[in-house]
Amino acid sequence: RIHRQALESDYVSANLPQWIDLIFGHKQRGPAAIQAVNVFYHLTYEGEVDLESVQDPALRLSYEAQILCFGQTPRQLFKRPHPLRLKALRVPRPTLCVSCDPHGEVYWDR
Repeated sequence: RIHRQALESDYVSANLPQWIDLIFGHKQRGPAAIQAVNVFYHLTYEGEVDLESVQDPALRLSYEAQILCFGQTPRQLFKRPHPLRLKALRVPRPTLCVSCDPHGEVYWDR
């Protein structure tokens, strides 16, 4: 419960899109990544090295060690800035029927 409250807090709602942009979005690669100081070693990016095509066993082993020891940058999922969370709308409570008599009279309460 406490984790849900934290994730749904105003602070997280305001800042989570920035994190998504850095990790999965438009600031992961290219000029936006450079401007955000979010650039990693080129071998960490998906698709930079095709391990199946590497013929040199030592080079392949070094690439595999790089991936195993330092990981890979996640796949880029978004090309545009992630939108902010929409604010919850306050909807007035509906009018409730308090009682209905058998003759068709309805008594309403707010």
